[in-house]
Amino acid sequence: MEVLVKASGIDKEPVDAIILMLHEGDAVPQGAAAMVDKALDGAVTALQQEGEFTGKPKQQSILRTQGRLKAKKVVLMGLGKPEKLTLEGL
Repeated sequence: MEVLVKASGIDKEPVDAIILMLHEGDAVPQGAAAMVDKALDGAVTALQQEGEFTGKPKQQSILRTQGRLKAKKVVLMGLGKPEKLTLEGL
């Protein structure tokens, strides 16, 4: 597996997956997650509202982009509550 970190637009790179790390209790996606959510017609928000993705620690969900982004998939990773996040928890 190759992992590459770049400072560019998250929607500009043709990659296998974008990983979004979200906190438990986030009401709506912010920043890059909001841009991805908009490109996927609210798919991230829908998962949150339906309770399918809550952001609990180590929770994961995979969304296929269906060509709406250059990435093939979006992986949602739960970080848990912000006040309980530690380096070991990552």
